[in-house]
Amino acid sequence: MMSIDRTSTQPGQGRSTAAPELLEADMGQVDELVFRKTCKLLEPFNLRNQDLTPETNITTDLEIDSLAVLDLIMEVEEEHGISFPMNLIAEMRTIGDLVSAINEQTGKK
Repeated sequence: MMSIDRTSTQPGQGRSTAAPELLEADMGQVDELVFRKTCKLLEPFNLRNQDLTPETNITTDLEIDSLAVLDLIMEVEEEHGISFPMNLIAEMRTIGDLVSAINEQTGKK
């Protein structure tokens, strides 16, 4: 069983504050949802049951080779209905990088 680090804003926090903070809290929820979906897609690749955090390095911490990374990227693209440019794929190192790239491609910057 994998454990997920929940350092993002939790639902309901920041609801009674000013509008910019509300937007930030909502963005944290979007990131949390994308992070959870990404972790779910990573389950078959996480053979050592590493704790998954935004800082988890996909290739070194999870010991995923480049072919498996491409398989993962194709699954992410299919799940979100997006396509990553090749130069962006080369820059993705951590789960957080992947979540940011998903948000970028889906327009949820």
